[in-house]
Amino acid sequence: MDRRGSSLNRQLIVGTTIMLAVTFLLSGGLIYTILESYLSSDRTVKALAVFRQALTAAHHISVERGPAIDALDEEISADSPALRRLAEFRANTDAALQATLALATATVSDLGETITPRSIARIEARLRLARLAIDGLLEEPLEQRVPEQVAEVNADMFDAFDATKLLIDETIVNLSAKEPAVAGKAIVAEMLIELREYAGRAGSWVFPAVAAREALSSDADLKLMRTFGRIDELWQLVRHQTRQFSASSDLAQASFDVEARLFTVGLPLLQAAVASLNGNPGTVPAIADLKARYFAAAEPLDRLRLAFLSQSQLASERERDMTLLRLVVVSLLTGLVVMVHVGLIFGARRLVLLPLMTVREHVIALAEGHVPLVAPIRGTAEMQRLFDALRALTDYVRERRRYAEDLRIQAEIDGLTGLANRQLFDHIGRGDPAYADLPEEVGLIMLDLDHFKAINDRYGHPAGDRVLRQVAQVIRSRISKLDIAARYGGDEIAVIVASGPGGHAVELAETLKRAISNAAIKFDDGSDIWITASFGVASGRRDKLDWPRVIEAADDALYKAKTFGRNCVAEAPSPGLARFDPAMVA
Repeated sequence: MDRRGSSLNRQLIVGTTIMLAVTFLLSGGLIYTILESYLSSDRTVKALAVFRQALTAAHHISVERGPAIDALDEEISADSPALRRLAEFRANTDAALQATLALATATVSDLGETITPRSIARIEARLRLARLAIDGLLEEPLEQRVPEQVAEVNADMFDAFDATKLLIDETIVNLSAKEPAVAGKAIVAEMLIELREYAGRAGSWVFPAVAAREALSSDADLKLMRTFGRIDELWQLVRHQTRQFSASSDLAQASFDVEARLFTVGLPLLQAAVASLNGNPGTVPAIADLKARYFAAAEPLDRLRLAFLSQSQLASERERDMTLLRLVVVSLLTGLVVMVHVGLIFGARRLVLLPLMTVREHVIALAEGHVPLVAPIRGTAEMQRLFDALRALTDYVRERRRYAEDLRIQAEIDGLTGLANRQLFDHIGRGDPAYADLPEEVGLIMLDLDHFKAINDRYGHPAGDRVLRQVAQVIRSRISKLDIAARYGGDEIAVIVASGPGGHAVELAETLKRAISNAAIKFDDGSDIWITASFGVASGRRDKLDWPRVIEAADDALYKAKTFGRNCVAEAPSPGLARFDPAMVA
């Protein structure tokens, strides 16, 4: 071979080597991207398994309350079936908690520390306190177990479940940061377990009253109504989300059964029992029959939760297997591409690699909290489907953010009056940075409706609710956009006065006093009632140190106003010291 031929041969070898090197580099990038996708899918499967086990533990804590309450309704002996059943449920709960910790520990190298021993210990501590309270009450004779004690131990079990909710929320946050694909399914699963818990709580408010053949207290009745509202709210979210995730026949049947049995039979059964207790206690069904019928109606909730979790995990496992298959196929095709035609490298780069890298960038952006705009692409049908899936995921993330914002708003608003709730009031008063645009020095008006209990006693609690709603409407119409009205508790309303100069809070209180006393509360039957309110006014700084003193001063002033005959305004010139001017009485 002459020198020119050798040179061309060397050039060909060098060129082929370079092209092969580029091919291997591009192919390696493609394989690496798909391998990352496979590892991500595998982490998703493991994350869902950990999360599902955490939900199982929460479910066991929720259902443990049932046999505990059953045992409290009976005279307990050493060989009591109710006591054995309670011990069995407790053992199941303990086993579920230990299994959760063990599974989380086994996957910590892949997922990070999503569930810590401290979180499990916190749940066990609350559960231990609740069990001790139940055991202590079980030692008392049946006739000495008063409803108030049963309600207290019931509340202790609620606290134990709420501790699991904190754990689940913590798990969702950690998993969302590492595996965004898990977030949506985890939130829906959390709502399903919460729905089951609130269905159980609804029964917990009613069953003791039925067993004692006594009407529900006003507090229990209010809590029951709020529980019904929460159940309905959760179901509206869950029903939409489960249908969005899958058209599984098992899932659809369970969803249908929840509507057909819980909402058509179970909850109306509780409402009918409450109505009978209030009207004709003799028509209330036997407690055992009521529990059996209600829990049978609530059973589809467990099937719905299990069907959704099973399908979500199955879908993730299929995605992982498909990704693994794709990895194998791409590796084989890469070898074929190298042997058959080096030019196919450029086609693979244009049709496969670049779209996959785009997907990868979008997924990373989602993981970092950004919601990218996924533009249409030209490529293979498989890439089109991948981008369709990515667009569906980004749409879902946007929707979840909107849902989260809606839930945040609902968490800050009192459901009855539409005013801010106590939690938001405390945040603002203690100088939450989110409300830094408000002045540090503000006025505080505390008002309490005069003789509100008499209205409830005479007209009923629905009438009292109507009064509160209309009074809240009057207040909203009189305060400025900067002022914030909040339901402080019961019939007590607080107004943070952020507008106007010093002393404006007293003027506003006078305005509100006149507006409330001049507003007739109208009922559906055409009758009217008139109501007045007493006001206490104080001022101070919005910070953790001064705000409790401001509240105490306003409360003292409110007490003075009520002492001097109600329907008047009293002002505290300094925290803890109330000043009352009789000339301010209407």
